[in-house]
Amino acid sequence: MILSLFALLAATDQMAPPAANSAPVEAASEIPSLSLPKSPVFLATGPRESTPKLTNFPKETTTSAPSGAAKNVKKNSRDRKKEKQDNETLKVIVPNASLKQRYDQCVNMIDRDPEQAAEIANTWRLSAGGVLANQCLGMAYVALGRYSAGVDSFEQAARESDLEHDGRSAIFWSQAGNAALANQDPGAARNAFDHALMSPVMPDKMRGNTLSDRARADVAVGDYAIARQDIDKALKLIPKDATAWLMSATLARHQGDLTRAKNDITEAEKFAPLDTHVSFEKGLIYALSGDKETAKSAWERTIRANPSAEIAEVARKALSEIDDMPANAATEPKSTAPKAP
Repeated sequence: MILSLFALLAATDQMAPPAANSAPVEAASEIPSLSLPKSPVFLATGPRESTPKLTNFPKETTTSAPSGAAKNVKKNSRDRKKEKQDNETLKVIVPNASLKQRYDQCVNMIDRDPEQAAEIANTWRLSAGGVLANQCLGMAYVALGRYSAGVDSFEQAARESDLEHDGRSAIFWSQAGNAALANQDPGAARNAFDHALMSPVMPDKMRGNTLSDRARADVAVGDYAIARQDIDKALKLIPKDATAWLMSATLARHQGDLTRAKNDITEAEKFAPLDTHVSFEKGLIYALSGDKETAKSAWERTIRANPSAEIAEVARKALSEIDDMPANAATEPKSTAPKAP
């Protein structure tokens, strides 16, 4: 159902999904990231679109692991240089070629046949497959839409990783949090993201993404004040991330801070000028501000960018109603956003 413009402006949960602004990252030592379908609801249920699955591992074998905040996994010069260049995700060291091959086969099967991948991963798990078997199983469950089972598998991988003190558990906790968001369980998501953020070896970009993901869970439980804190922290770590700026603009709109909303949506446009969710959100912000012409222009860009998309249809509906919007509409949403407990 397409909401009317007035309903869109007053709704407390009508938020845009993340901007697809991140390019695939080529790296030889990253664990596959969880990739979940986009949701039409912004902070409440829709985890951000993650880095594509990467299944290549380093040839070197490293057994050292952090035992506390002051310890880091030892890396050779190539690993250190790569981490400085992309600062994307934690490194995963695979102990031998046979495990690498088994993991690759399991993960690669997900795109072709997730049911078969789940069977392969479960069989592997039952034969002491450990952390990577559980992670592959979680990814297969997510591909099947079995988000609750995915949460369980990712959490099991995280706990086993914690027991091994290998510094990788933040990846699995983050994946568990995203799966919980997809499962409409923001409480479990916040708990998982809390665990992930405890990691002392998480790179800045991953920490920023995790903070913005936790903000989705914050909003879903009505904790707007904490969501603002999480997004502001994220923006310091990932200042060129259009998704984070879009989230910040949308949250500011819901909190009635249209000045900040305008500033933040402008920042989002810098990094994702063609993104339909950015332009649609800009239309909502300027409609509330009484600037109907700017709102119309933004929604027209949304339609031109992808005429057949659902969001384009919503933009058409908004365009057809904006001239009937009352002059005092800008004051209405301020009383509709839930207050933080």
